[in-house]
Amino acid sequence: MTADPVVQRRKNELIREAQITLEAIKKCAGPDVPDPWTDPATLGRAVRVGILDAPHLQGSPIAKGQIVTQIIDGMCLAVDPKTGRPISEAERLAQLGIRV
Repeated sequence: MTADPVVQRRKNELIREAQITLEAIKKCAGPDVPDPWTDPATLGRAVRVGILDAPHLQGSPIAKGQIVTQIIDGMCLAVDPKTGRPISEAERLAQLGIRV
């Protein structure tokens, strides 16, 4: 199953998207933070600005809770809230004013 081209394609897509998210988190860190991915202040900032978001966080006083997801062809994808069109992680972050 892991040799299946569809599985490999999705795996590579998930890796690319995760790298974008990780880079956005890194940009949230202060210059003196040695490891932004384990720094509580950096991760908290990433939640507050919407980098780390989830639909069930809607209404949270801390998190954005603005991400909209949909299951499409068995994949959980972020979608544009106005059109329902699947969007990449870079597009989702750009909607938040975050450039990676």
